[in-house]
Amino acid sequence: MTTPSPSFFRRLYTLSPQKIADKVRSVIGGDRPNPTAQLVTGEFLQSEEYQQMMAAHLPYDRSYDLHEAQNFTANFRYRHFDCRDRLGIFRWRGIERNLDFLLPILTDETKRIIDFGGAASSVGFHSIIVDQLPTDTFGNPVRFHSLKEVEGEVDVIFSSHTLEHIPDLDGILSDIASKLKTGGRLILHIPSFSCERWRPGIHTNVKYNDHVWAFGLEPDSPIPGLQGYCNIVTPVSKHLTVERAEYCGDDSIFLVAEKEG
Repeated sequence: MTTPSPSFFRRLYTLSPQKIADKVRSVIGGDRPNPTAQLVTGEFLQSEEYQQMMAAHLPYDRSYDLHEAQNFTANFRYRHFDCRDRLGIFRWRGIERNLDFLLPILTDETKRIIDFGGAASSVGFHSIIVDQLPTDTFGNPVRFHSLKEVEGEVDVIFSSHTLEHIPDLDGILSDIASKLKTGGRLILHIPSFSCERWRPGIHTNVKYNDHVWAFGLEPDSPIPGLQGYCNIVTPVSKHLTVERAEYCGDDSIFLVAEKEG
């Protein structure tokens, strides 16, 4: 049997968990529907089962820090790999911590909601997916591939871990603002620069495009020479009024902005 070269092990070591998962998916079926994925319901999100899954492998007091993604903790691995098909997008710590804010919005059937970039892991309920992928994780066709294809204005645009892939950030934020009604909200959940493997030049992804932005909330990059650093509040504020922007768990940022009249 041929022994792998040292360079092979070096390449394997530098692969991010997401790259490994993407490679496995491409081998076993590409964009075919995932037979084990489940729709997430409001009842599940308010259940003890959900709380237990989110707390797996945590200390007895269920404590955690902001950097579970960077530290690649046992809890992070469990939520994002072992339970991804059951938890969907609600596996993210920032989404979990904001459920009291999110659920009344997502379950309000009087609101038109766009899930921008949600094909691989949709926020669900009655939201409209806008994504470049042809199908969602359940194998349903994605009808809209740009915001401009959706007729009329909407009440909410939700987007999780998507904007970091888009070079024309100002252009997409302009499209978002144009699509929102007066009083409508943008809800962003985006990766923070604090997770090293998500930084531009390190994170590559053939299917979803490489990361081109390293988002933060400081005016200037906290790390000298960090490629693609962007204080996300600045470009969003050109188009919308930012209500809140904060670092949240899993090395991410949670931001809410409103379109004023």
